[in-house]
Amino acid sequence: MTSYSRRKVPGESEEPQNTALVMKDPVTYEEAMSRNDAVYWKKAYAEELEAFIKQELFSTVLKPVGHKVIECKWVFKTKLDEDGQVKRYKAWLVAQGFSQIPGIDFDETFAPVTRHQTLRTLLTLANRYRWHIHQMDVKSAFLNRDLENEIFMKIPPGVEAKEGQVWLLHKVLYGLKQASREWYLKLKRQLEELGFKRSDANHRVFTKIINGKLFVIAIYVDDFLLFSSNISHIRTVKEDLKRCFEMKDLGEAK
Repeated sequence: MTSYSRRKVPGESEEPQNTALVMKDPVTYEEAMSRNDAVYWKKAYAEELEAFIKQELFSTVLKPVGHKVIECKWVFKTKLDEDGQVKRYKAWLVAQGFSQIPGIDFDETFAPVTRHQTLRTLLTLANRYRWHIHQMDVKSAFLNRDLENEIFMKIPPGVEAKEGQVWLLHKVLYGLKQASREWYLKLKRQLEELGFKRSDANHRVFTKIINGKLFVIAIYVDDFLLFSSNISHIRTVKEDLKRCFEMKDLGEAK
């Protein structure tokens, strides 16, 4: 039985306008498009496709003879705010990387993550030394890295295509075995060009001394936490990051 909960549903504007019954997140594209809230899911997947086109993620080609073509699927998620109200409808296109072949479709896959102990330590230091903590996230983070392997993928539901056509991927896509590693390598290079140094203790933490003040960036996949005692330094680093990636400024961390 489908379960329901009472939440605020966003209207066409960014802010939630009304209260309505919202179903659980859809599991398939077909389900999302057949529901009463389909208009929001259509908008969400259209935004994802727009990002693909902007980043030149793929080329539409005829399926090459003798080449493996991997599957893909849409993943739908309602994002909630701290009060449990619907903040945003989000759609991701995910490659089914479990069908990739090692040595052909990918090589290395390892990428470090920020440990929760590290975040707790940084929050303790921020409280002790009265650091400002701001948050940012990277839009379509994995699309920032070019693929080194030639990967063909089936065209996703909702996208018109002629018989026999597939996507030739040019950028890393969610779900690919090498996605996290490729994004991390891109991120590391960009931060080092901005003068940051990677922590030896945790490779997802980067530090920099700005006018004698310590500045720390802790990263969890595509979410950034910025720590500094100087708010003007945070503003400057935000602008530097926006020149490297397409980012969303979330203001003070919540």
